[in-house]
Amino acid sequence: MERNHGGIFRFYLAGGIIVLHLFSCGLSQDTGLSPTSSAAGVSLLPDGSVRLVDGYQAYEGRVEVYYQGVWGTVCDEFWTLSAAIVLCNQLGYSGAVEAKPDAYYGQGSGPMRLDGLNCGGYENSIAACSHDGWSIPLTTCDHSHDAGAVCSVEGDPISLSPAPTTDGAVRLTGGTRTNIGRVEVYYLGQWGTICQKGLDNATADVICRQLGYISAADTPAPPEFEFGRSSSPIHLDDVKCVGTESKLALCSHGPWGDNDCDHSDDLTLNCKTYSTPEDGSLRLVDGRGSQSGQVQISYQGVWGTVCDDDWNINDASVVCRQLGYKRVRTSLPSSYFGDYTIPVFLGSIECIGSEQRLEDCQHQWRSGTCDHSDDVGVICGTPYNPIPTAYKDDGRVRLDGGEYPHHGRVEVKYHGRWGTVCDQGWTSEAAAVVCRQLGFISAESALPRSFYGETTKTVLLDDVSCDGTEPELVMCSHGSWVDKSYNQSGYASVVCTAPTPEGAIPDGSVRLVDGDSALEGRLELYYQGIWGTVCGHNWNALNSDVACKQLGYQSSDPTLPHYRVVTDETLGAIVLDEVVCTGGEDRLVDCAHDGWGITDCTHLSDVGIKCSNESSSPDTMDGSHEEEGGDEGSNEAIGENGTKPKKPFSKGDDIDMSTGLWILIILIIMLLIMLIAFITVLVYQKYGRHTKATYHTALPMEDKV
Repeated sequence: MERNHGGIFRFYLAGGIIVLHLFSCGLSQDTGLSPTSSAAGVSLLPDGSVRLVDGYQAYEGRVEVYYQGVWGTVCDEFWTLSAAIVLCNQLGYSGAVEAKPDAYYGQGSGPMRLDGLNCGGYENSIAACSHDGWSIPLTTCDHSHDAGAVCSVEGDPISLSPAPTTDGAVRLTGGTRTNIGRVEVYYLGQWGTICQKGLDNATADVICRQLGYISAADTPAPPEFEFGRSSSPIHLDDVKCVGTESKLALCSHGPWGDNDCDHSDDLTLNCKTYSTPEDGSLRLVDGRGSQSGQVQISYQGVWGTVCDDDWNINDASVVCRQLGYKRVRTSLPSSYFGDYTIPVFLGSIECIGSEQRLEDCQHQWRSGTCDHSDDVGVICGTPYNPIPTAYKDDGRVRLDGGEYPHHGRVEVKYHGRWGTVCDQGWTSEAAAVVCRQLGFISAESALPRSFYGETTKTVLLDDVSCDGTEPELVMCSHGSWVDKSYNQSGYASVVCTAPTPEGAIPDGSVRLVDGDSALEGRLELYYQGIWGTVCGHNWNALNSDVACKQLGYQSSDPTLPHYRVVTDETLGAIVLDEVVCTGGEDRLVDCAHDGWGITDCTHLSDVGIKCSNESSSPDTMDGSHEEEGGDEGSNEAIGENGTKPKKPFSKGDDIDMSTGLWILIILIIMLLIMLIAFITVLVYQKYGRHTKATYHTALPMEDKV
């Protein structure tokens, strides 16, 4: 045991005396408490206390009555609607709908109570009805005849609103109650069953919660044949849930329609709609909203009130804190919210104000000095932000890391946070599902290997396999939700079909970067917002020729290019691999290749080339070139990327720049030759003979001497 404030002892015992842990806190030292009576000799619960247990809602269940420290059931031989009305009124309901015989809510245990019970319907408690004694021999009436009741409430919480009929919706069919039946799931316009092989409690709980119930009941549903033979297709098999999913589609499952089951394996469920509150739970009743009302505390399935002796704002603040509100607005004593027939449980409460639960404060249990005119109430302030137990937007997808909304790294939301999708097995069918979910018509490409860069977000979904018809990514077959901070493969990315944004660089543009001159460098190619490298697997001179021609050069130079080599992952994606050109292509992307982003290369295999026969300065729009330029002063030749002004002649013009220039040079040379010949003839005609005669008649220098 441990000492509590004020010299109070708290006992941690087991079994039938667990109540000491819950309610002995804070009693004065000279006031002892046993499992069966308080210091004043009063039973922990008043004789004649009633409760409903094992029901589907709080207002229904098997009837149990408390007497001399023991709970017992009521025999249905004497159980009538009038008796049920008295019981329901005693519990605070306006009346009864039905008296249930024959252990409708299951068989109880303990003694049978109230032999010869006879109620007129006007009594204020079951104990006030005429009866022949508290005990009935089990030989006279056994637990197969335990009585049950359904009390009157406004509306019928059992009749839950039907879920919208969208892919992944679930329902229960064939049962006599809405919470029991054969499980069916909706997919592509048709309801179908689920194979129950290997299903566990976690999966059953997820289905029941999706339907609006608390969880799956401990009592299993009847076998499927009691609900009639289904003629629907079997939609799902190999379903495995962790238990935290908000809907069935988020669980790991096999492909739709792929199974080895028959309808004898159809899943049936009994969903639990009500759970008995734990001892010490609080609630506020009869207030104008959930934040105000009379304070009631639960013990052994019975709700009781709290006496206003010594009640103050500190006590009220603990109540509001336990109920999840930030502060208390006011404390209301003297039965502000009305009188009740339920027991008065707590009195003489003294809270410091910092306690987490009301039971942690000093108090007395059923001191006998209070009645319902002393019941306390509170009005609480705004609630704390509760931790959600179900996330309605689980399974949403988005694209991140791209330049435009139609492309990027695929991210999926689960339990309130975004994460990535592993690219292992990532296909065009999966990409199409993502794009349609985002509102695009289809997908242009499925990109693996973290095409849009690395991220600090964890991997949430892997082993995704889609056939392309699914309306959402989570409807595809996939593994369990994971939480990996690393990924040895990569993140899945997509490019969705969409018009090319105005001003965007054309896909397939090429450039040379990090070279010693504009003629050489590492070859990079543009695709959907990313400049990436090209893998050198099977690279040859024809490939280089096509790339150089696209850049505006005559051809490639077979000599080794000189450029700064970078082999780490800062270079980003490798966009093409296994490129095979014939030499006649206008662009590198017109050559055969494995597809965008599909490669098993590292940056150690990046292609570098050197071009020759430059025709003009490289132009970033048309394939011409500059001797110097590029980002940050580096030498860079670029083709078709739309980032620099266009020159007078371009690759698309009618006059080919290089051919025209050679013709012009040849013409100039021919004109020069003709001009020299013409001048030579003129000179010869005028001076040729005289010069020759003089030459021949000239004397040697020595002869003149």
